[in-house]
Amino acid sequence: MPKDKLRQSISELRDQITDNDALGDDRKEELDALAGRIESMLNGDADHWEEKLVDGLEQRYLQYEEEHPVVARIIREITTTLSNIGL
Repeated sequence: MPKDKLRQSISELRDQITDNDALGDDRKEELDALAGRIESMLNGDADHWEEKLVDGLEQRYLQYEEEHPVVARIIREITTTLSNIGL
C-alpha cells in the first residue's frame, strides 16, 4: 500500500536525520519539517494534500543528490510514491 511505503520512507529519512552528522543542523531541521508535513497529511491532520510538495521534493532531491546520495534516494522514493497516488 502506498501509504505504508511512505511511512517506511519517512522513517528511513528520520533515521538519516538522526544518524547523518554530515547533514548539518539547518538541513536536518529542513528535512525534519518536510517529514512532519508528509506525516501530517498521511495522518489526515492536514486539510488537503499539499500540491506543491512534490515540486519541493524534486528540488531537494537535486540539492542532496551529490553530497548525500542516501538522503536523495529516500526523497526520490517519497516523490515516486506520492506520484503513484496521484500527486
